[in-house]
Amino acid sequence: MILDILPLVREMAPGLLDAAGGSVACVSTTRPKYLVFRHGADAFPVCVVERGESRRLTRTEHVLSTLSAAIPGTVPTVISCGPSRDSGYVLIQEGLPGVPWFRVADRMSHASDWRRLLDRSLDTLNALHGAVRALPSWNGTVDLAIELARQATRATQNGVALSATIWRRVREATEAKHAPLQSWWQHGDFSLNNLLVGDARLGIIDFDEFGRTMMPLHDAFGLALSFVLSQPRASIPSRSALIAECAARSAAAGQIDPALRPALLLHHLLVRINDCHGSARRAPLRRTLLEWAEHLSEAPGEFLS
Repeated sequence: MILDILPLVREMAPGLLDAAGGSVACVSTTRPKYLVFRHGADAFPVCVVERGESRRLTRTEHVLSTLSAAIPGTVPTVISCGPSRDSGYVLIQEGLPGVPWFRVADRMSHASDWRRLLDRSLDTLNALHGAVRALPSWNGTVDLAIELARQATRATQNGVALSATIWRRVREATEAKHAPLQSWWQHGDFSLNNLLVGDARLGIIDFDEFGRTMMPLHDAFGLALSFVLSQPRASIPSRSALIAECAARSAAAGQIDPALRPALLLHHLLVRINDCHGSARRAPLRRTLLEWAEHLSEAPGEFLS
């Protein structure tokens, strides 16, 4: 499949590659994506190619086109999107400068290095949410109790044995009868793994889950926990400190009652647990997330302090 990527780029993005051609690397997570480099020594790809179903890729094209116009250089622009002669529906987006966080992690030996990355990540998250908030169609309300119950039910259907304590927290959210929360579409998987670290700015990639939830603080929690999961070492703040800071500095912080944070975090963890369903590779992550959900439900004050 890699062999036909360069001809595909020449077909759908004439002039992007020079006569010398280029090289291709495949990154396979949920769906394979092909990174195209003009020259072997290039620091970042000239474009990223993805094949798939037209409806999904057309939606991604709209999301990227909208956000890249609002925060250029942070979200990749679309180079081409449409049917090809032989490869079905194709999306080609620009490659952003920057490298994955783990390429710079070895040089980040001090707490101040991680602090700077956290600060830059939060600034980038708030820039993204600012762009999303500017679009009325990407804003709305969400019912925490309904969505929490939905995720808990889905987890049970997926074979996850949730404790009685978790279910009690779900019932408490229902009985509290909170008004629907004002919010906006979330990235859905805002984490270190989906950030590219550049000198001037951070780039955001992987918008496959964009808009799947508008639960407040979902992205802030995702960022905080990605630091914990990727670098469980003394040079980063504690889990509770990361959660507290990301939540407090989120664009949604002033609108959300701090008393709701345990329920909002439980919702986030249940979503992530459900994302792991059916993936043997993600089984260890699911166990960790479930342990956190149990601890949070048993002793929310202890978990968050």
